[in-house]
Amino acid sequence: MARLAFVYPVLAKSSYSGIAKIHAIIEMVGAILELITGFALIVRFYVFGNRFYLFISLAFFVNGAEELVKKRLFYLQKLQ
Repeated sequence: MARLAFVYPVLAKSSYSGIAKIHAIIEMVGAILELITGFALIVRFYVFGNRFYLFISLAFFVNGAEELVKKRLFYLQKLQ
């Protein structure tokens, strides 16, 4: 973590501002990964029966679904 502090001055001087499409794609990929993680943990709950996996899987699954819907409604309409 402390190593990242040394990178900040270099990034702060950069003039790169990013591209909205690339940002939207990265966010969508993150939401899909959350859905996959949530689904895998739900399967793990069914196999082992430990409720801890159920709570964690629901957190990933609900957050991933919410982000996917939000990105779909907001970013893709804005980019078209």
